[in-house]
Amino acid sequence: MYDEKILELTTDETLGYFEGHLHTQSLRRLKRILCFADLIKFAKHKPVDEENRDIFERVVSMIKDINLKFVSEIKSNEKELA
Repeated sequence: MYDEKILELTTDETLGYFEGHLHTQSLRRLKRILCFADLIKFAKHKPVDEENRDIFERVVSMIKDINLKFVSEIKSNEKELA
């Protein structure tokens, strides 16, 4: 599912890449994270500590959610194969 070229994609392309692979809530989280990164990269926004903590917590939460989804899918597939 994942490709090394993803680092070269725009925010919209990245979101399109993950459509159908992530739940709607995870896609919304990813969009907010990527848009924040765009502000820093392109608009030279200088985030304050609170913004950094907030976005970090969002990233960690999204990673945990995605990990739980994939672990659940793997377990389901293992049961089907057994």
